[in-house]
Amino acid sequence: MKKYQDKYNKLNQIVNNILTSIDEARKEFENIGVSSKQEYFELEEEFVKLKLKIIEAQDLIESNKDELGLLKSRIYNQRNNGDFLEEAYDGYLLKIKRFEECIEKALSDNKTYNLRRCELELNLFEVKRNYDYADKLLDDFNIAYEVISGDIKKNPSQILALGDEESVGVKVLKAQEAERKRIARDMHDGPTQNLSNLLLKTELCIKLMDKDIDRTKLELNTLKLLIRATIDDTRRLIHNLRPMSIDDLGLIPTIDRMIDEIQSELDMDIDVEYQRGINLRVDPIVILTIYRISQEAMNNIKKHSRATRVRVNIKLEENFIVLNINDNGMGFNVDDIELYHDDNRGFGISMMRERTSLLGGHFHLCSTPEAGTDIVVKLPILLKKEV
Repeated sequence: MKKYQDKYNKLNQIVNNILTSIDEARKEFENIGVSSKQEYFELEEEFVKLKLKIIEAQDLIESNKDELGLLKSRIYNQRNNGDFLEEAYDGYLLKIKRFEECIEKALSDNKTYNLRRCELELNLFEVKRNYDYADKLLDDFNIAYEVISGDIKKNPSQILALGDEESVGVKVLKAQEAERKRIARDMHDGPTQNLSNLLLKTELCIKLMDKDIDRTKLELNTLKLLIRATIDDTRRLIHNLRPMSIDDLGLIPTIDRMIDEIQSELDMDIDVEYQRGINLRVDPIVILTIYRISQEAMNNIKKHSRATRVRVNIKLEENFIVLNINDNGMGFNVDDIELYHDDNRGFGISMMRERTSLLGGHFHLCSTPEAGTDIVVKLPILLKKEV
C-alpha cells in the first residue's frame, strides 16, 4: 500500500514542480511584457515629438529660403535701380551667410531627425513584436496553469480526455484572452493612434499660432476631424463590445444595421431572411452569440472573399436556432486556413467554432476555392425560465 501512496505523492510532486516552473515563467513573461509595453510607449512618444521637430525643421528651411530669396531679389533690384549702397554690401553678405548657415543647419538637423525616425520605426516594430509574443506566451501559460492546477488535479482521468477534446474551461479561457487581445489591438490601432496624432497637431498649432495664422487654421480644422474620428472609433469599440441595439431592438434589426454599414462601404448584394418571433423564444446569450458569429462571418466576407452576393438566413428548428451564411466569393481550402492562423480569417473561424461549442451547438463550414463559402451554425434555444 505504501509504494502506491509513494507513487501518488511523486506524481503530485511532479505536478507541483511543473506548476512552480510555469508560475515563474508567467512572472517572467509578465515582466517582459510590461517593460516592453513601457518601452513602446516611450518610443512612441519620442516618435511623435520627432515628427514635430521634422515639421519645424522643414518650416525653418522653407522660411529661410524665402527670406534669402527676398534678400537676393532686393539686392538685385537696388543694383538695377542704382539705389544700391556699396557700404551696405558687407551687411548684406553677412545676412546671406547667416541665412545659408541656418538653412544648412536645418537640413543637417532634418537629416538627423529622419535617420532617427527610421530607427524608431524599426525599434517600435521590434518592441511591439516582443510584447505581443510575451502576451501570447503569458496567455498560453495562464491556460496551462489553470488546466494543471484545476481540471487535471481534481480529476486525473481528464489527462487522456484533453488529448482528444479541450475542456470547457480551457475554451472559456481562450475566448476571454482572445477577446482581451482584440480589444487591446482595436484600442491601439484606433483611439490611441488618433490621440497621439492629436498631441502632435496641438503642439504644432501652438508653435504656428504667432507665426502663420492661416496655417494654424488649417491645422485646427484637421484637429477637429481627428477628434471626430476618435469619437467615431470609440463609439465603434463600444458597439462591438456590446451593441445596445440588440437589447433595445433585437437580433434582426441589429444585423440589418450591420448589413447596411457593410453595403455602404462595398458594392455587395446582401439578402437577409429570418423567422419572426426569434427574440421572444431564444435566450439572450444565444441571441448575442448568433450576432457575434454573424459579425465575424461578415467581416471575413468583407475582407477576404471578394463576394458580390451574400445570403443570410436565420430560422428556428424545434429546439434550435439555425444561422446560415452563404457567399459566392473566391472561397478557400478549409484545411489550410485552420492549420495556419497567421491569416486573421483562420483565427475568426476558430472563434466562431469556439463560441458555438461553448453553448453545445454545431458548427459546419464548407468552402472550395473559386466556389464560395457556406457556414451553418446550430445552437440550442435555451428557453427562458418563467419567473
